[in-house]
Amino acid sequence: MTDHGARAHATWSASASDRLWACPGSLALTAGLPDKESEAAAWGTACHQVSEKCLRSGKDAVEFLGTTEKTKAHSFVVDDEMAETAQVYIDYVHEATRQALVASLEHKPISVVLLIEQEFSLAKINPPFDAGGTGDAVILDKVNKTIEIVDLKGGRGVVVEAVGNKQLRTYALGAVLANPGDWRTVRVTIVQPRAPHPDGRIRSEEFDVIDLFDWTVDLQEAMDVAHVALTERGAYDAEGWAATYLAAGDHCLFCKAKPTCPALQTKALAEAHTYFKPEGGMAQPPAPQTLTMEQMVRVLDNADMIQNWLNAVRAYAQDQAEMGVDVAAGDSVYVLTPKRATRKWQADEQSVLTALQSRTGRPVDDFLNEPKPMSPAQVEKVVGKKGFSALSDLVIAESSGFNLTRADKTTRGAIAAPAKTFFQPIEQE
Repeated sequence: MTDHGARAHATWSASASDRLWACPGSLALTAGLPDKESEAAAWGTACHQVSEKCLRSGKDAVEFLGTTEKTKAHSFVVDDEMAETAQVYIDYVHEATRQALVASLEHKPISVVLLIEQEFSLAKINPPFDAGGTGDAVILDKVNKTIEIVDLKGGRGVVVEAVGNKQLRTYALGAVLANPGDWRTVRVTIVQPRAPHPDGRIRSEEFDVIDLFDWTVDLQEAMDVAHVALTERGAYDAEGWAATYLAAGDHCLFCKAKPTCPALQTKALAEAHTYFKPEGGMAQPPAPQTLTMEQMVRVLDNADMIQNWLNAVRAYAQDQAEMGVDVAAGDSVYVLTPKRATRKWQADEQSVLTALQSRTGRPVDDFLNEPKPMSPAQVEKVVGKKGFSALSDLVIAESSGFNLTRADKTTRGAIAAPAKTFFQPIEQE
C-alpha cells in the first residue's frame, strides 16, 4: 500500500474542485508551489491509511493501536481517537456493502463490488489539463444499478456538506467513467466522525446519473475558465488579471497561495476594516463598540477567513526565516526561537522499562500505557518528583521546532536559521 501522502495530484484534483471552481485563477497562483503538509492534514492522511489497511485485511482499527503511520512529513502512533474515527468509516462501508449484497442475493452471479482507494482520470471528458482523483471507497451495485462513493473526512474544524459538494460529484463522475455500466443512480456519502452536523456525522446525497452528466457540462466550463486564467497570467497587468480570475472566500482555506494572494489580502483587510496606508504601515481597525450591528456581523462572518490568512502569512514568514531570509522592516525584526522543549526517553523502549523496574522496584505494568511505555511526565506522576530525579539520565528534553517571534517581544535567545546551519555562505572576493 502506497502512503497516501506520497500520491501525485492531478492539475485539477477532485479535492480542489470547489476552490478551482470558485477561484479559477488559483490554479495559476499555486502552480509550482511546494506542498507543505500540515499536522492536521497529516493526521487525516494517517487515519485514511489505517482505514485502507482495515478494509483490505478485514481487521478492525483497534488492532492497529500502537502502530505507527507515516505520512509525507509526519508520523503518528495510532491512538484511540484515530482508531475510533477510522472504525466509524469502516463500519459504514461494511454495512453499505452488506445491504447491497442482501438486496442482490436472488441474482446470479451476485453483482456487488467494493473498490478500495480507486484512482480515476477524467480524460474521457477531454479536460484542458490532467484531472482526476482517488475515491476512498466505491461500492458498485450492478443489480440496483447504483454507485456509491464513500469519502472519509478526518477533520474536526471544518464541517463538510454532502449536498452539492463539488469534490464528491467529481469523485462520482470519475467512478462512473472508470466503471462503465448501465448505472442509474449515484450516491455520495461523507463520513466525518469528529465533526457534529445537523444531518449526522454520516450524510449523503443521491442523484440520477443523467443529472451528473448535466453537471459535467458546468465542470468543463469551469475547467476552461481556469485554463484561460492559467494561459493569460502575465499577458496583461497583474491587478486586472487578479480582478478577473481571483475570488476570496471559504474555499481559500487549503490554498497554497494564501500568503501571497492579492484577492485574499484585500478581502481579509477590508472585512477587518483595516487597510495598508500608501506611505507604509497599516491603519488601525475601529474599536468593536464603534461598529454597527451590520458591520459586526460581517466581521464575524469572515473571521475564519481573516484568521486563516493571518496564519498563512505567519507560516510563510517563518518558512522564509528558516531558509535564512531576514524577516525585518524598520524597527520590526522577527527571529526564530525554539519551541518549548518536551521530555522524551533517550533509550529504546525495552531498556527504559528495564531501568524503571530495577531503579524503582515497581513492576513493569506500572509504567505501561499499553502497548507503549508511559511518557516521562506520566512516570513522574507515578514515582513523584523526588523519585523521578533519580531517573533524569534516562530523559532528554528536545524542542519540536521553531517559533517566529518579534525580537523585542521574547526573552528566549534567537537561533540560527536551519538553512544557515547547513549551508555556509561563500564570501565573494
